[in-house]
Parts: sequence; C-alpha cells; structure tokens
Amino acid sequence: MSSYHGYNFDDARKWRALGFDNFNDIRQLTRQGFELDTAEKWASSGIPYKEWATWKQHGFRVNEVVVWRRAGFRSADMVAQLKKSGITPAVAQQWAALGPSFRDWKKLYDLGLSLGDVRSWMDAGIKSADLIEDYLSLSLTPHSLSEWKREGVNTFPKIKQYIEQGFSSPADLKAWRVLGIHDAPRWVAAGISLDEATQWANAGITDLYTVLNNKRQGRAPDNAVRPWRIPSVYWAVAGIGGIMIIFLLAAYWEEFLSGLALAWRKVRHSH
Repeated sequence: MSSYHGYNFDDARKWRALGFDNFNDIRQLTRQGFELDTAEKWASSGIPYKEWATWKQHGFRVNEVVVWRRAGFRSADMVAQLKKSGITPAVAQQWAALGPSFRDWKKLYDLGLSLGDVRSWMDAGIKSADLIEDYLSLSLTPHSLSEWKREGVNTFPKIKQYIEQGFSSPADLKAWRVLGIHDAPRWVAAGISLDEATQWANAGITDLYTVLNNKRQGRAPDNAVRPWRIPSVYWAVAGIGGIMIIFLLAAYWEEFLSGLALAWRKVRHSH
C-alpha cells in the first residue's frame, strides 16, 4: 500500500478528516500514545488536541475530561488536584459557585469545612482561606468571632493576643470592662485575678498603678490609700469662672489698657 511520510494513504485521509494536515503534529500525537483510533475518540470530544497529552499524563480518560469541561473546569492540572481530593465535578461546581479563588475553596474543602461552614464565614466578612484557617486554629466560629468584634476586638492578631493572655472568650474580657477596667491584660500580667480586681473595683479603685502601689505597701482594698483628686465639681466651677474672666477681659480690654496707662503716668509724675 502506498504511504506518505510513513503513513498509508488510508490512514492519512482519516487523520485529515480529523483536522490534521500537518504530519509533524500527527507524529507527535502518535508518540504521545494517540494512535488513530484513540485520536478519533479525543477529536470527537471537542477537546483541543494540544491539551490531550496533559490530560492523558494525569490519567484521565476522554469521557472524564468531557464531564469536567462541561462542569466548567478546563485545566488538567486543576482537575487533577480536585480528583486527588476525591472531589467530583458536581461538588466542584458547588464550591466554585461560592466565589473565592480555586486555591481558597480547595484549601477550605481540604480543611474539612462544609459549604454551609464556608458560607457562614463569608457572611461574617471572612473570605480568605488563610484567615479562616487562622481563626479555626483558635477554635473560633463565625458566631464567636462576631462576639469578639462586639467587644471592639476586630483583628486576628488582637484576638490571638487576648486568648494567649488567658481571655478564652469575649465574656471574660467583658467581665473586666463591667468593672470599669479597660486595660485588663495589664492587670493579668501584673498577677491580678478577676476576683481580686473586683474587690479593688468595689473599693472604687480601677487604676492599676494605685492598686500596685497599695499592694507594695501591704494594703488591702478596704484600707487602701487613694490618690488625691480635685472633685470634678470643683473643676467644673473653675472652668466656668475661667470662661467668665475671658469674656470680661474681651469686653473691657480697651478700658483695662487705658486705665493701666493712666495709672502708669500717675506713678511717673509722683516721682
């Protein structure tokens, strides 16, 4: 039988019918394991022939590739990762519809989260897989995260810092703030428990420096020395008086200066 470039004319016509006129392409495909009958199956699938080898290297059969491509996944490398994780095309479609990047939702799937879990995190404003993983490492949920935020603790580093300082939940932090103490970590670092802080707060002392000063002197909350302070009412009266003086000076400034000049002239003439 006659041949052309090593192929008999019958096979050459079949390759041409598949859209292959270039014998270098045909030779490359056959070297990659795509004999004529195999090439016919791949060509009929609509998959670009330059992608055949990549899919085949990942162990995909042509009918599998068709299903993945219909589901919207056209990268052989990406699909290989999904298949390795046991993800089917239908499940992959559901996860991809969430919106995050492939890297993010694939990581969240591998962490064992459900679609509902991820939606809850996204509703809480957390869309990064890395950040979700960080919060999970602190055993947080979207709900507990919202509780921390209600206490004004809005970032992962800050929440992590509080937890490492012994505040296992927002309720622990809130218990200190109810006492009027807003620098609770400093109190804890000084070795003062919530119960002891409550005793000092009940004695009207919520300043850590004053507490430590009394403790150094061996004083308990019931006989503590409090720092002397001018009552706030006196500050208010002083403030009002100061404002009145300013208004009086502004109103009678010229008369004040004239009187001052006249007094100065009299002093000079008397000498």
